[in-house]
Amino acid sequence: MLNQSKRNSFTHGVLNNHFNAKKTFSSAAIRDIIYYGGKHGFSEPTGKEIFAIVSNNCANQVGFKGEDFLEKLWEVLVCNSRAAYFALKSRKFENQYRYRELDHIAYKITDDIQEMMAIMDRGLTRESAWPLYIDTEGAYPRLSHESTLSLITIFDVDSKSVHLFRTVRFTPEELEEIKKAVKRLEEFHNMVTFGPESSLLTKESKEEGKADQKLNTLDIQKGKESLVKMLKRVVGKEISKSETMSCWTVPELRHDQIHYAAMDAIALHYINIKSKVDWSFNPPRMLTPDTTPTFYTSIKPNSDQLKMLGDICDNLEDMEDVVDWMQEFDVCITLEKIRKKLEALRTWEKECDKYWKLVVERQVHGVEDVRTSRQVDRDQLDDLLVQCREDLRKVLEQ
Repeated sequence: MLNQSKRNSFTHGVLNNHFNAKKTFSSAAIRDIIYYGGKHGFSEPTGKEIFAIVSNNCANQVGFKGEDFLEKLWEVLVCNSRAAYFALKSRKFENQYRYRELDHIAYKITDDIQEMMAIMDRGLTRESAWPLYIDTEGAYPRLSHESTLSLITIFDVDSKSVHLFRTVRFTPEELEEIKKAVKRLEEFHNMVTFGPESSLLTKESKEEGKADQKLNTLDIQKGKESLVKMLKRVVGKEISKSETMSCWTVPELRHDQIHYAAMDAIALHYINIKSKVDWSFNPPRMLTPDTTPTFYTSIKPNSDQLKMLGDICDNLEDMEDVVDWMQEFDVCITLEKIRKKLEALRTWEKECDKYWKLVVERQVHGVEDVRTSRQVDRDQLDDLLVQCREDLRKVLEQ
């Protein structure tokens, strides 16, 4: 059992070190850290020092300014009020995270090992050109027999879904089982992480001479650059890390924790493809379409796919015959460009590399652009464009 001194020291050290490094905490995360540290109360000098750190760095942030939170922390840290301490647990905070990605990307939270196994066995074993993106969250220092791995986050691009596996209550045997199940996904996907994610290593893989049992992840991190800085540099997108040190062992994750964990995994896809994405499209639309992913694996198109592409090319030629060239010249030019790109894939005018599926996806979006940009009333061409789009999607699904 961790005593008062160790818990107080952890809280003081985390807050002091992170603020000195110019990192931020959400008000809820500060509550979580202090609640953890104060299980057996705070010693007078340490409590005062922690209060000074928080008040000097957080007095003007959301959750403090205009609220009584700082006063309540004084009661907890300096006055050692147990009533104020227990009231911290139920304190509510306004949501600060709102990532639009989660309007179109579904998330599933589970702490049931059988459900996790079913998701991995049935939902994540379909071979894909895209990797699975994996992230983890840890727990505060705990008893020696308890796991410090609290959450495994897996983002699957094809299904537009984020799976949040809560593992903190698992026995050591259950945790090993889940780690082995994650490793089995290597048969169907590459797996990309930010950093080594050593918490996913099984006991067996840590043994000498068992290197082949280790989880083979592709580390997308460059040097010591943080995820926040790398994401901003590569695609110009900003995310917050203020929930990093929140408590991931709570009975129910808060809204901001869910958005934080999901976005950490989604961000890896942005870094991989060097582009932001409009997830409202199917397939998702890269907003910088000419970039090349770092990690992407695709086999050559099979005979059925090549035949389907040939039929689509023929249909595009027929479509041009129903367009009024005088009235919609730009439409005709665009359709011809789409046809030529697909024809190049079908006839192998140049070697078809592993990115051919991305070329097809971009033509899906090209057809959609034609539909939305037309100034004339919907007519026969519109029906043909819809059919072309659906045919291209079927090629990708083969």
